[in-house]
Amino acid sequence: MIEEWIRSLLERNNAANVEVLTQDMILEEIQESIASLKNENLWALGSPTKESAAIHTENMETLVEYIKILGTMITV
Repeated sequence: MIEEWIRSLLERNNAANVEVLTQDMILEEIQESIASLKNENLWALGSPTKESAAIHTENMETLVEYIKILGTMITV
């Protein structure tokens, strides 16, 4: 899933590879991913079954991993 998100990020920004992404592009993606993480949390809390809550929890874990990866792309 994360590879697909990175591929999509590159396509949206017309970037050949992650090295050409600007910090602003990466930070915007992090902000959008944090918003998605918050939504997944709300959906997990409102899930009618443990099974559906587990799916949202798994999505949250994947988003956290993606955000960590994006963070490593930012140069200081």
